[in-house]
Amino acid sequence: MQRFRTNGGGEYTSKKIASYLKQEAILKETTTPYTLQSNGVVERANSTIFEHVRCMLDDAGLSKKYWTFAVEAAVYLKNRTPTRSIIGETPYEAWHGKRPSMEHLRVFGCLAFVHIPKEKRKTLDYRATPGILVGYSISNQQYLVYDPLAKALHRSRDVIFREDRRYTALNAADDAILSDHFFRDVIVPEESKEELKKQIDIPQPVGSTPPINRQAGEAGSGRHNFHQTSKI
Repeated sequence: MQRFRTNGGGEYTSKKIASYLKQEAILKETTTPYTLQSNGVVERANSTIFEHVRCMLDDAGLSKKYWTFAVEAAVYLKNRTPTRSIIGETPYEAWHGKRPSMEHLRVFGCLAFVHIPKEKRKTLDYRATPGILVGYSISNQQYLVYDPLAKALHRSRDVIFREDRRYTALNAADDAILSDHFFRDVIVPEESKEELKKQIDIPQPVGSTPPINRQAGEAGSGRHNFHQTSKI
């Protein structure tokens, strides 16, 4: 690295940063205040990443509080995607010297079941707990699965995915807790409500999914109705 160009933010103007750049003979450049075009490459990259984030959150039906997970996942995927700045290889290849594996990639925000080790459960406890796939651990090769009800982030290699389904509430109490985690933008016209009440099986709006079954991982249930088991 020969030049380090940033804005005038305090995180880049500390004495520690200045000392490190001087030690490594790196030229520090500061852009003009309120002039984004003076650092166009970085600003364009940030804009592209957040465009991805908007699409990922919208497709998964997740609220904005998951934006940090979406940013990390977007950058994770971007580093494994071809770019015009590096001909013939991805950023991951340029840094690590080998091609990245894509076999472990799954749909962001999909329903995921994390295996519960036998040391952490009793005989009749569930063998898996449901959650939302929110990313990947770079250092430990693990999936990141968030449980919004327990407010816990699970890091595990033993995860089963339902990529065609989303995490949904089991009952009204859970739905109230999850109200700020998901988009609730499905509106039923007034003239359609009476007609819907007459139907035995009310069709779900496009993009919605049936409630998950926590008993899918229940001990002693025999066969698990899962699509596939994946490990990184």
